[in-house]
Amino acid sequence: MTAIQDINATSSSNSNQKQEIRERKNQDNHQHHQGSIDSSNNDLNPIIDKFPEIKPNVSSNKKEHPIQKTPSTFIRKFADTTNNFLKEINILDIPDTNEITEHTVTCRRVAILIEKSPAFRCHGKKMAKGLRDFGEIILIASRTLQNMHNKGSSIYKSFDEELESMMHRLDSNYIRQVDDDTQYFKDRLFVLRKKIKDYRQLVELAQNSVSRAEAVRHDTKSYIYGGLKEAEKYICDRNSAHSDGVDIAKKEFVMVDNILHHLHDTAVNLEKMNNFLKTYEDRLLDVSAGLDVIEYDKVTNEDLQYLKQTVENSKNYHYQFNKKQIPI
Repeated sequence: MTAIQDINATSSSNSNQKQEIRERKNQDNHQHHQGSIDSSNNDLNPIIDKFPEIKPNVSSNKKEHPIQKTPSTFIRKFADTTNNFLKEINILDIPDTNEITEHTVTCRRVAILIEKSPAFRCHGKKMAKGLRDFGEIILIASRTLQNMHNKGSSIYKSFDEELESMMHRLDSNYIRQVDDDTQYFKDRLFVLRKKIKDYRQLVELAQNSVSRAEAVRHDTKSYIYGGLKEAEKYICDRNSAHSDGVDIAKKEFVMVDNILHHLHDTAVNLEKMNNFLKTYEDRLLDVSAGLDVIEYDKVTNEDLQYLKQTVENSKNYHYQFNKKQIPI
C-alpha cells in the first residue's frame, strides 16, 4: 500500500468514526427529548385527569358543535306564550248559545205565569214587562255570543294551521335563507295578531251585550221581590187558594235569580277573555320584535319537538272548545 493510500484509508476511517459519533449523539438527543416529553406528560397527567377540558385534541381537526338541549329563544318564547294563552282561554266558563237562549225562554214563561195569577194583580204587569224586556236583552246577548263562538272555532283552526306551517318551515330538510326565515315568521305572527284582534272585537260586543243584561239585574230583582211580597200579602189577607200558584212562581223566580248570577259570571269571564287577548297580542308583538336577533342556522330538533308539542296542545284545546259548544 502506498503512502497516499494509507492517508486516504486513515481519512476515510476517521470520517466514518465521526459519522458514527454524530449518529449516536442524535439518537441520544432524540431519546432524551422523547423522555422529557414523556416525563412532562406524566407530570401533567394528574392535572389533565382532573381538568380533562384542557387536554389538547390532536386526533381530529373536526369542529364539534355543542348539542342544544333547550329550544331557541324565539321558539321557547312563542310556544310558551301561546300555550299559556290557550290554557287561560280554555278554563274560562263561557256559556254556549243554547244555554243563554234557555234563559230567555225562562223569563217569558215566568212573565206569563205572573200575568195569569191574581196574587200578582197590582205589580204583575210591571213584573211581566220587566221580565220580557230582560229576556229580549238576553236574546241579543246570546246572538253576540254565538258569533263569538263561531269565530272562536276559526281562531283555533288558524292556530293549528299557522303552527303546522312553522313546523314545516323549521324542518331540517327545508332549504331556506336566514333573512327569509325572519320575514316569514314575522308574517305568521302578524296573521295571528290580526285574527286575535278581530276575535277580540267580537268578544267586546258579547261582553257589552251581556253587561247590558247584567245592568238591569237590580231592577229585575226589585220587581221579583216586590211582587213576591205583594203575592204573600194577598194570600194571607184574602185567599189562600192561590198559594199553590205563588209557590210555583217562587220556584220560577229562583231560576230567574240564577240567570242573574249566571249573567254576572259570564260578564266577568268575558272581561277576563278580552284582557287575555290583549295581553297575547302584546306578547306576540314582543316576540316578533325579537326575531331580528335569532340565528336560524342553529335550529335544532329540540325546537321542532317543542313546537310540535304546542301544535298538539292547540288541537286539544280546539277539541275541548268545540265540545263545550255541543249541548248535552
